[in-house]
Amino acid sequence: MHSFSFDAPIRLADFPVASGPLEGLLTAARDALCASAEQVGVTLWINPDMEGLLEVNARAMVEGSWDAILPAASPRCRKLDASNAYWIDGRSPEGETVTVQAGLLYDCRERSLGQRFVDLTVFYDEPTLQAPAGEWCEVSSEAALGLGGRVVWTNAGWTHPDWRRGKRGLFKTAQRANKLASWLLWQPDAMVSVVEPHIVPVWAEKHMGIRYMDPETTITYHQIGNGTFPMHFVLFNRSHFFGDLAMLAMEEVSAVA
Repeated sequence: MHSFSFDAPIRLADFPVASGPLEGLLTAARDALCASAEQVGVTLWINPDMEGLLEVNARAMVEGSWDAILPAASPRCRKLDASNAYWIDGRSPEGETVTVQAGLLYDCRERSLGQRFVDLTVFYDEPTLQAPAGEWCEVSSEAALGLGGRVVWTNAGWTHPDWRRGKRGLFKTAQRANKLASWLLWQPDAMVSVVEPHIVPVWAEKHMGIRYMDPETTITYHQIGNGTFPMHFVLFNRSHFFGDLAMLAMEEVSAVA
């Protein structure tokens, strides 16, 4: 893993890239993503304070622009710190958080990610003690059930309504920045997401980069108090990730030329 550690927010642009054969590609991608956000007035930060994410979520819920985040990203349900969690904190020139994405690291070497969805350990440290009675998750995704190693789940994505206008592209920029941050921190074996059917068009490759998505809903989470959520499983393996970084770098070169 990266030797760099942090206990306070750091600008993505200032986050060090480890030396090695991938240094040039990673640095170019980092700089391109930061520039893309800066062009629309947003500075990207990597923030390890998960309580801060809950505060943003609470304010957005009051305004009606975001639902409650899943327990997976809540420090009330899991022990989350800079060793296994952070969030992309996109800030306006006034310092207001206007777009977010969370990155959560899971050890799936003994049980696959799909199995951990089923037993609810992706959501809770101690599901038998913490999960409300009747809560469940069903998984039919072969990709998820077969995925082991160290996996980052990118979730809790939101952009302030005022910053969704004008085709700023903040969601896709923050999502790519999220995957990049997870690599700079942990070099995971894969990154994943789960996507509700109504936002599948947002996750097209032209927006989110190279990825695999189950064509049907293959993960269904029944959360007490919030409802039942059928979702598509999305996988970004290392080939997907680096292929997308290469395409991003080529776009930058073409733009300059």
